[in-house]
Amino acid sequence: MTIHIIRTRITSNGEVADGHRKLSQDHVDIGASNEQDIQLDWPNVRLRHASLEYQNNRLQLVARSEQGVSLNGKTVQQAWLENDDQFQIGNHHFRVQLTADGLTVNVDVDETTARPAYKPFQTRLADSGFSKRRWSWGLLLAISLIFLAAPLLQRYVLADDTDIPLLPNHSLWNSGEFHPAHQFFADDCSQCHQQPFAQVENSACMTCHQEVATHADPQRFAIDELQNADCQSCHKEHNGRTELITGDKQLCVHCHEDIQHFSNGNSKQANIHDWRLSHPEITLLTPHWQQDSLEWQWAQQNAAQQPQEQSGLIFPHDVHLAPEGLDGEDGNPKVMQCNDCHQPEPGGRGMQDINMEAHCDSCHRLDFDADNPDLFVRHGDIGATLRDIAGLKGLTELKSSLNGRTAAAAKEPSLQRPGPNKRQQQQALTLIELASELIEKRGCVTCHEVSRNTAALESGDLISAWNIRPVNVNRRWIDDAEFDHAGHQSMACTDCHSGAQTSEHSQDVLIPSRENCLTCHGNPGDSSLIDSQCIDCHSYHLPEHGWMNTTGEAQ
Repeated sequence: MTIHIIRTRITSNGEVADGHRKLSQDHVDIGASNEQDIQLDWPNVRLRHASLEYQNNRLQLVARSEQGVSLNGKTVQQAWLENDDQFQIGNHHFRVQLTADGLTVNVDVDETTARPAYKPFQTRLADSGFSKRRWSWGLLLAISLIFLAAPLLQRYVLADDTDIPLLPNHSLWNSGEFHPAHQFFADDCSQCHQQPFAQVENSACMTCHQEVATHADPQRFAIDELQNADCQSCHKEHNGRTELITGDKQLCVHCHEDIQHFSNGNSKQANIHDWRLSHPEITLLTPHWQQDSLEWQWAQQNAAQQPQEQSGLIFPHDVHLAPEGLDGEDGNPKVMQCNDCHQPEPGGRGMQDINMEAHCDSCHRLDFDADNPDLFVRHGDIGATLRDIAGLKGLTELKSSLNGRTAAAAKEPSLQRPGPNKRQQQQALTLIELASELIEKRGCVTCHEVSRNTAALESGDLISAWNIRPVNVNRRWIDDAEFDHAGHQSMACTDCHSGAQTSEHSQDVLIPSRENCLTCHGNPGDSSLIDSQCIDCHSYHLPEHGWMNTTGEAQ
């Protein structure tokens, strides 16, 4: 938009043109400040008094002062302007004229109008009979009596139940309302303020909050500023229902913007001063099974670099989320949704564990006998599976060998080779046939990595004949941050876990990267983004680093 400003000064000698300006902008500020597009020199005109804003092919007048603006003889705070509308601010008269190439604002400055005159206040303090010194001492004495002496008398001299009408008490010292969590002792200041006119000590807080974790390992980070921090530096009371935790990022940035220097080189974290510009990529912890040591180890992986996990499960998301659905129990296709398996915990913060009985059993039944489809085993270890098959099929000769951890080959005949107990041999072959079909072909192998131990099978040790790789379904991907699913209920699961519909392998980690989070979360003040502070994702008190001592003063 082009605004042509014609400013004319009206003097006692007639009208004299003062100047022309063209502004190619959609916003024109008017006021007494020299930073304004149209500066007005007149009493009572605010530094930023009003503005002209061009929106949707229309010009709008917006008052930036409680005084408003006189438009066509009426005071307004905001109005759309039409052709030939006139408004006045001080001795400046504005007239709007719409033209083919924009609009023209004629500004007539009436210098013939006299400036308002103000009669100064003539009465002096000495005229009242008191000097400044006397008034100062009198005011100091009154304040001391009302706000100091009277409350002290009521609190420490008179009995606690003594209530003298009109006598001020220590409630005058209350700087604000209590948070609802502390209302039960709000009338007893000594619960926190254990010494008069002294700062609240950590030990007062620890009287109730006995188990409070430290922020960092006190052995590695023996820093006085960190280990002996005051509770009240982050937790502010007397602010009513306002959150007790101070959310200003500077409390964290104070240390973390140069964490290597602050920690004397003991920290491996990256320097960070805000979320959007300097926060590193999200780091995930993923489980990996070590076959040599037969234990789980955890590896750190970058969320933006296609991380892989080894949970021990075989689960293709794309098959279960196929648009055409899966064969249902009633023969009709069932189109699955994410929440068929992923159910939120009470409160919605995290997700409940997925288990066979609640989420898989309706489709993946563990029946083992084609002639008796109503017979099925429990989901569990191999020993439980074999005992279920033997019990349901009446293989009584194998009961003793299956009740222990393994069958002792030295004491019992081989279950594979002919032996003195023909009945036991036959039942063993039946059990092996049924178990092999269930474990290796259509049951366990569907979701688990299964291997056969031929040597154990030939020696008669049925319980050790099949190995199923251990399963570790990760419940916490980011070990140093929190994610609240309840706060994201308005979003679809695939807004963050976008690769689920096409993921063919359970090794795929579907946790979103930082780039995905940045589409909604920004620094405080970022336009059209959610204000995000450090404590929205990160906790200060971390139990894995130990607990503060019982006195509340960190060591």
